[in-house]
Parts: sequence; C-alpha cells; structure tokens
Amino acid sequence: MIKRTFSLRLLAATLLAGATIVPSAHASVVDFDAVPTGACSISGPVVVDRFRLDNAGVNEAAQCDWIAPTAHSGSNYALNANDQAGSLTINGGYFSLNSLFIHRDDNESATTVRFQGLKSFNGDVLFSQDVVLGAGWQEVTFAGWSGLTSFSWDPISPTESNVALDDINVTAVPEPGSLALLALGLAGLLARRRSTK
Repeated sequence: MIKRTFSLRLLAATLLAGATIVPSAHASVVDFDAVPTGACSISGPVVVDRFRLDNAGVNEAAQCDWIAPTAHSGSNYALNANDQAGSLTINGGYFSLNSLFIHRDDNESATTVRFQGLKSFNGDVLFSQDVVLGAGWQEVTFAGWSGLTSFSWDPISPTESNVALDDINVTAVPEPGSLALLALGLAGLLARRRSTK
C-alpha cells in the first residue's frame, strides 16, 4: 500500500511538473513599437519577441510617411525591401498565423501581395493567399494557417513595391520535442509502476 501511494504521488508530481515545463499555446500580437528605429531603411534581420524579421526592417511611420503615413497602432511598422519578399520566422516551435494589418505603398495604385505560410524558412509552402490592397490599412485574416515556422509576404504586382505590416496576430505553440519528452517520461513511470507490482 505504501509503494502504491508513493507511485501515485510520484506520478501526480511528474504530471504537475510537466504541465509547468511544457509551454502552452498562447495568442499574441507582434507589433514593432519596442524596436528602436529612427530612419526609413531596411536594416534586418530584426528580432521581435520570439520572431526574426528578414528582408525587411522596422520603420517609424513619421520617417517613412510617403509609404505609409501612420502605423496601424503605435508608431512603428515592418516594411519589406521593395524588391524582396519579407518574412517573419519563429525562433523555436511553431505558430498559427491568425491575422495582420497591411498597408500598400501610397506611391502605388492597387498592389497584389502573396502571403505564404512555410514549414521552414525557404522550405515547404503549406498555405498561400493573394490579397489585393487598396489605400490605407486593411486587415487580412488567415483561416487554418497553423504548423508554421515562417511566413512571407511578397508584392507580386507591381513586383517592386514596399508593403508595411503591423499588429500580426499569432498563436505560438509548444515545440513537439517538449511534448514528446513529457510523453516518454510518463510512459517510463507507468512501466516502472507495472514492474513493481
């Protein structure tokens, strides 16, 4: 009876410890207001929260007012290099892309942007969506875009155009390795419990 009580307590303690070690999925908004900037330039890569911004830079709206005169919120936004696709990559784990706000270059007329959800940077394309942008900030939603390590945005018409992003709504999820280790530990405990009976 004492061994069984001890085993149950050990199992409960392990489950509790595992729940605190394994990060849970959480929604967050990636904005760029905490990134120091003062110019209108592409100075990437830039790290924001758990994400890395490539082929793009963080710009203060007041310095780039001929492209997008305001940020969607705050004062900064991300801006791709005008001849390249910008990308946002998570540093470890996966994420779901829920929505974002986008603004075309005010010097252009309607601009078509191709979004791609990637399994790895420059890797397998899981999702793709083309969006035609009018004037001002507009929200783009992404239904079911999960399991991503990166997403890119690329102006495809005109091909050389700056496109600003702000307030990117993502849900980061735990790395599969952490979950696998927890499952392996639980399986070991159960096997040990059965062998002591």
